[in-house]
Amino acid sequence: MPDYAVQQGLLVANGEANVTQHFHNNPSASVPLRSLVDALKFPSSGLREHAVEAASGGTCEWFLESDAYQDWVASEEVEGFANRLLWIVGKAGSGKSTLMKFAIGQTRERAAERDTNQGARDLILTHFFNARGNELERSTEGMYRTILVQLLQRLQHLSDHLHRSNNGWMPAQGGSWPIPALVKLLRNAVRELQGHRVVFFVDALDEGNDEEVQEMVDNFEDLIREAASSGQNLRVCFASRPYPYISAEYANYFRLDTSGKHREDIEKYIDTHLRIGQGTNERSIARRAEIKEQLMGKCSHVFLWVKLVIGMLNKEYRAGRPHHYDKWLAGQHGDLNQLYANMLERGTEADDEEDDQARLLCFQWVLYKTDDRFLFPRELWWGVQLGLGKEVDEIRDLNEEADDAIVERYIQSTSRGLVEVVHGVGYEFIQFIHESAREFVMSADGPLKQRTGGEEDIVFLGHLRLKECCESLLEHCRPHLLELVSWDDLEEGGYLFLPYVVGYILYHANEVQRRGAGLHDQTEWLENFYSHFIDCLWIFHTNKRPRRAVSLCDILLSHGYDALLQAGRTLLLAEARDARDCSYAPGVRENGGTSDSLQYALLIGAVEAVNQIVGIYLEIEQRHDTIQAVLRHLANTWKYKENKDIRYSHTELPLVSECGDELATFVLVALIPATVRFTNADADSLQQQANAGSAATLKFLLEKNIPTKFVTWDYHTYTDIRSWAADKGHEELLRTLDYYFWGFYGTELGLGALFGEGIESSD
Repeated sequence: MPDYAVQQGLLVANGEANVTQHFHNNPSASVPLRSLVDALKFPSSGLREHAVEAASGGTCEWFLESDAYQDWVASEEVEGFANRLLWIVGKAGSGKSTLMKFAIGQTRERAAERDTNQGARDLILTHFFNARGNELERSTEGMYRTILVQLLQRLQHLSDHLHRSNNGWMPAQGGSWPIPALVKLLRNAVRELQGHRVVFFVDALDEGNDEEVQEMVDNFEDLIREAASSGQNLRVCFASRPYPYISAEYANYFRLDTSGKHREDIEKYIDTHLRIGQGTNERSIARRAEIKEQLMGKCSHVFLWVKLVIGMLNKEYRAGRPHHYDKWLAGQHGDLNQLYANMLERGTEADDEEDDQARLLCFQWVLYKTDDRFLFPRELWWGVQLGLGKEVDEIRDLNEEADDAIVERYIQSTSRGLVEVVHGVGYEFIQFIHESAREFVMSADGPLKQRTGGEEDIVFLGHLRLKECCESLLEHCRPHLLELVSWDDLEEGGYLFLPYVVGYILYHANEVQRRGAGLHDQTEWLENFYSHFIDCLWIFHTNKRPRRAVSLCDILLSHGYDALLQAGRTLLLAEARDARDCSYAPGVRENGGTSDSLQYALLIGAVEAVNQIVGIYLEIEQRHDTIQAVLRHLANTWKYKENKDIRYSHTELPLVSECGDELATFVLVALIPATVRFTNADADSLQQQANAGSAATLKFLLEKNIPTKFVTWDYHTYTDIRSWAADKGHEELLRTLDYYFWGFYGTELGLGALFGEGIESSD
């Protein structure tokens, strides 16, 4: 298990950080490899696999002898597709992830023995989807990136090949990877692995997006087909809940929760972990046998249900309450939702309003904290106390008295066992005990909906509550913040939750605006926040005391807070007008360049932010030359992303049309989505100007892969444009047109191959 460290509120695997350090210190490590690893890796990669509980002693071993597993292993010696894809299926909580972790460990042990004895090299590549984690942990983008990093770490010689195959392209630092680019990298990498045995393990497919997962399954089947046809040794193992609508053509499905051997594992677990009746008292022994029979009869092959119920029974046993045993056994039939409801009801007769509020706050913090980082146990404790309305000084005093064990017990008690503290070497964080627990809390029968009567948006209410918690601490601590020398002073002063508050209060405000602007518009709040707390944000982002006003636009943009950009339009306009030196005003600088705000928005593909920034600047300064400069920068910087467009309002179209600049007009036409409605006059005017554009402009748009109205050609449109280019003598454009229309250079070859006749050259 890697060592983990906290860096600026992120949980970072030191093992991963050391990979990059190794490349810096190793002259033989190529620059492409170092760049690819840096661009692909992310801090939480592999964390879910490490957090999965290991198999209990004596369990899971039967799986290695099962027909499904044996056929899968044997497929490496057999030609064709059969049995190369093993898909483990089981209901929620049945123990799929634990079985996968066991299988991975056994496969690695077998590979190590084979490497020693036969000189072969097995590549075991793994990813565990995690719906409780951040966006990358639950997306196929994160899956591909995790696997590719593992490959690059093992086989450094792949770096140059992959770098060339991707034409040297990589996203900006911190940017996302397009899925097609990742699939291309993986396919090219696998093709270079002849002579290796390649085994993929991908767990919890049901915790990813359905459409993404189906596409991923199809891509892995393509890899299997290609490997089989080339004689390459490649196998894949998936695990998921039953999927009625996602399938694989070649999969050999293994149903875990109907296996008799799996049932025997549950029985072994009960024998090992149930504390009741372990002595010599005959009556206790008989009671133990009765409880075991009930557990086996009601568990429905759900391992998690057995584990949780045994935990509750053992707790009653330690408390000397044998008369409570039946409460945990009555009516249960492996139904996790019913069990979770019973866990929440346990002891509620002694609860008061504060206990109920604390439980609600605990769930809201775990559900709605930012995806950018983990929440640590003591931070959750602080967040709950703030939400309960306690004075900050009182919370500080309590914080000093409570050790880590007390904080962990508080979290377990408050959440009724649905939230846990995950411990590792050098790290700890909080999460729900299982994805099914998170689903229950958010369900119609869960505590959040029950508390609100089921009528209001629980996500909106959650972010509103957390924003108010953050605001209360920030209000109290503002004088202290302005006196800070470094963030280390916060922990010494007992304000260790403050970095989260300062860093993410705007995140929660943005979600409030996005989900409930009609109920709680954040415009007035943002203006008040700006006037009182902008200095605090400057300290957070720069670790320096403010010497001048900081641009709110830059802060909102750097985090992608599009809803607040819209809500704060008036404030941003005033800020931009006041700045006037354009050093941080959105739009164009006096020297013809663009501001950092616009550059950053374009760099990361923040489409809504680009809309807001360009619109704000056009409202401030409507000179044609500056508008052209904005559009020129858009053309040179914009990286087209599927399903994303930049929009301009009707009032801005005439301004651009009047510029008379061919490039600006072409860019505008290229970036207007089909969903925007224009008058016929607008459309005709713009299309006429586009049709009259220069050859250089059209060539530029083609090579930049900007989605113009010329890209979706039919053959006649292509020939019309080609004739125009030939008449003008634009030879380079002719070659570009042919390349993008036919896929290769050479007009005579391309058209002749299609129509069986020669085409006169335009040279």
